[in-house]
Amino acid sequence: MLVSRIDYNLLGDVFKLKETLKQSVEAVMDEKLTASHLAIDVHALLDLLDMLETQWQGTPPEDDSGGAEQEQPAEEAKAEPPPAEDK
Repeated sequence: MLVSRIDYNLLGDVFKLKETLKQSVEAVMDEKLTASHLAIDVHALLDLLDMLETQWQGTPPEDDSGGAEQEQPAEEAKAEPPPAEDK
């Protein structure tokens, strides 16, 4: 199965801004904020989504079969010399 790497920090920022945007929409509907305030939040979310899309397009999907993960520790173990024994 092919899986793309995801920047979870950026994704977390998108989710936080999504909640902020929901609150801004409600505030505009209640006439507590102007549309320009809402537009600022919308543009901030669009900027984060553009960054996420750029990262996603720049990262080719990888095979997530687990075989690559299992091979790496074995190679690292071979690379380490055995500890010297003092007698």
